[in-house]
Amino acid sequence: MKRVTTLIVAVSVFLSMFSPWLTSTAQAAPGNYLIVLDPGDGGVVGATGPTGLQEKVVNLDIALRVRDRLVGAGYRVIMTRDSDNPVSLAQRVDIANRNNASVFVSIHTNAVSNREVHGTETYFSSRGAPYGFHLANHIQSRVVINTGSQSRGVKDGAFFVLTHTTMPAALQEGEFISNPDKEALLRTDAFRDKIAQGIFEGIVNFLNEYGAATISPTNYTYRAAYNDYQRTPSSLSPGQQVSFPFAVRNLSNFTWSSSPPNQVNLSYHLYDSRGRMVTSLNGLRSPLPRNVAPGEVVDLTITIQAPTSLGTYTIAYDMVHEGVSWFSQKGAGMERRTFSVGGTASASPTPSGAVTNDTSLVGVSQVTEQQLVDLFRKRGFTAQVPKAQELAPLYITWGRKFNIRADIAWAQMAHETGFLRFGGIVPPDANNFAGIGATGAKKIPMEPISLIALPHQSWESSPTMPI
Repeated sequence: MKRVTTLIVAVSVFLSMFSPWLTSTAQAAPGNYLIVLDPGDGGVVGATGPTGLQEKVVNLDIALRVRDRLVGAGYRVIMTRDSDNPVSLAQRVDIANRNNASVFVSIHTNAVSNREVHGTETYFSSRGAPYGFHLANHIQSRVVINTGSQSRGVKDGAFFVLTHTTMPAALQEGEFISNPDKEALLRTDAFRDKIAQGIFEGIVNFLNEYGAATISPTNYTYRAAYNDYQRTPSSLSPGQQVSFPFAVRNLSNFTWSSSPPNQVNLSYHLYDSRGRMVTSLNGLRSPLPRNVAPGEVVDLTITIQAPTSLGTYTIAYDMVHEGVSWFSQKGAGMERRTFSVGGTASASPTPSGAVTNDTSLVGVSQVTEQQLVDLFRKRGFTAQVPKAQELAPLYITWGRKFNIRADIAWAQMAHETGFLRFGGIVPPDANNFAGIGATGAKKIPMEPISLIALPHQSWESSPTMPI
């Protein structure tokens, strides 16, 4: 028996010498897993580097390199595209969901107007399937180590392919093709290999650590009841910090763990009167002092610091299953309280102020469907009112989901389409209501509801970019 133990240890040490990136947990059986790789873009020309390198070409080439590594290691792989053909977002999601994939990884190359920006980043969505954060985190870590690129972090993004897939999903942005130096690197086989190796290692590490959970997910229900004992302050002075008791009852069907990595915490965000988030994307946290069984109540302490600007603010309470999902994204309601800073504002949200060139697209406006449609009526475009009535509720609904101001997105649509008359280079059948990349009369084979999400991609890199 001693000899066998010695042999196992020796083999483990030998393997670790050649695979230092593997996680310490037992390796998963590769054949049990199906990975869907999604090379971004395809067909139409997307982002292009300063010297003409096309993102869609780089995306596909890196994805094929990842595929070869995964297949060589025994994993099953499906590509959403393996040539330069257009594939809609809905089709990409359908490929993954219909084939019951274990994980979904979308492979992209970044681009912004500022040519000095560089680095790599990976997205997950808290609105998507459980374990997306862990998949993105593993991929980001290995891509950074393999490429030496600056890490721009793991980010929460409501991209269509992340929110509509039913398995852990991540979207990887290898480097910025808009940066001349990085474009030159992206032309080389060596650098593409480094990105591909990082994505491959990240997927394998994720499956080694979380694979069993992703194949046989527990059917959790996410519910909670909140009680602030009426202690949320109604008014604060600028910068004032205050703590107060808060209780939460577990109405879920599972015990809330207080231990990492998938502990449950109370989270809370602050919003201004325009619906703009004042806290960071991940919000503030109050950790559980112990495990909380279904039906139990746990007492916590909330600590908030008032913003320095006067006005009305809303605090939104939500539970979060760390690395898995926000409760509100699984059908549970959030608890909201309103307070004023400086005592100058009313207890209810006020409508957005005048829009200027400095106004951000990010936020939730108080505009109504009727107000959006009335813009067409007041300008005399009565023939276009039926189409406006069809689109208005979509802009409001999806604007709230993506934290995009529906009034600004609507104004952009009206401007780009000539109030839905389509008198310019954008034809009516292009589904291009925002005039995105309209040069050359681009047609986008997607339904209008998908296009409402596209502005979200533009402000992920620069959320304060004026419209």
